[in-house]
Amino acid sequence: MNKMNPGYFAICLLLLSACNADDEDRPVRFASAIEESASCGQSSVIDPSFSVYSWEKIGETIHGGPPSTSGGSEFENAVGFDVGISRDGRKIVSSIGDERLRSFSLDTNGLEQSETDIDRYYKPQFSLSGNGSVLLQNSESTVTLLTRSNGNDWKIAHEFMGDSDSVANSVAVNSSGTLVAISARNEIRTYELLENGSWRQLEPILGQPGENLGSKLILSNDGRTLFALRAFGINIYKLDVDKWIYQNTDGDEYVFNRYNRGSEDWNYGPPFSTYMAASGNGNVVAVGYVSTNFRTTKDFTVRMFAFEDGAIHPIGQTLHAAHRHDSFGHGLDLNCDGSVVAIGADTKWTLGDESAYVRSFVNIDNAWHQIGEDITFDNQGLGDLAISENGETIIIGQANDYATDVRKLNFYGELRAYELVRSDTE
Repeated sequence: MNKMNPGYFAICLLLLSACNADDEDRPVRFASAIEESASCGQSSVIDPSFSVYSWEKIGETIHGGPPSTSGGSEFENAVGFDVGISRDGRKIVSSIGDERLRSFSLDTNGLEQSETDIDRYYKPQFSLSGNGSVLLQNSESTVTLLTRSNGNDWKIAHEFMGDSDSVANSVAVNSSGTLVAISARNEIRTYELLENGSWRQLEPILGQPGENLGSKLILSNDGRTLFALRAFGINIYKLDVDKWIYQNTDGDEYVFNRYNRGSEDWNYGPPFSTYMAASGNGNVVAVGYVSTNFRTTKDFTVRMFAFEDGAIHPIGQTLHAAHRHDSFGHGLDLNCDGSVVAIGADTKWTLGDESAYVRSFVNIDNAWHQIGEDITFDNQGLGDLAISENGETIIIGQANDYATDVRKLNFYGELRAYELVRSDTE
């Protein structure tokens, strides 16, 4: 029997101690006691037609701080540029500048730091598991997997160097922390945890020359569906035993990119930057678009698509910003079953309204209905946002902050938590 990896014990403890050394080459994801269900345990029951909803702030705002030393980067202690949330909405992770991550717990009193900072973080793009106990992060040329349990600090469980020996563009981990995806140099490598604590690379390596694949990756809760943003589209893969199967068809290119063609309603460009989110069950993807006429009008929109039985089709109507120039979709997330979407936006300076806002919608009978009023900010510069499994908790990062001096805008950032409050109508 092979010597057991110390990181294996940490992950096994988190996964209900279901690892079995007698089957040391067995993938953990197939162990019945710990297999993560693709179903959603806390699906949304929001219906604006029967109740009035409002987003209520929980506790105090978390503010970033100035540089630790004179002349240091203004972003050194900035909070909220990249945010992750557990499925229950109670465990939060936020970037602190470009080199650290900070963990928070959320209760009725608000956000509170729960562990010491992780100081090996390198640039945005980390992934928090749905159970909130496994974290995958960039660390210069290494991608590091960390675990925690019972309120203890994060501990390194494994390091993925990768054949590319390059800083990753994006990383993703499934809900139980037993399957990871890493993109670098236009290729995606995926690994699964075995019961002996080692990690096995799955086949094939995904990506083709010139495809510019993997600027953002998302794994479903069970790890069996992978969404990969690429130049002018999204690739979708399904895990069949231990091999990834490409799911897109020729028609999918038209579905995702039809905004380049046809009537005025579809006169928009391909998926823009990292504006992509996916539901935890792997059945819905949200895509942000921007008009192709960059020299005059920028028109940002968001559209949701269902991925069912190998086919992709739009869900409901296209969602538009409050103003045509708003960077609508700058922050984007879906709840577990894809019935609730949260969309962040900045209002452009040229409109004289230097503010950011977050708008949420629920899908009822294939139509998107806004939930409550916009969550608004006093200044521009939205960071990131994340939504809980049931769609009733939102964490929002703000890039700019007036907190230290109301006369001067800084870039220390802030972090806020909101919960959805319902009052029944008569």
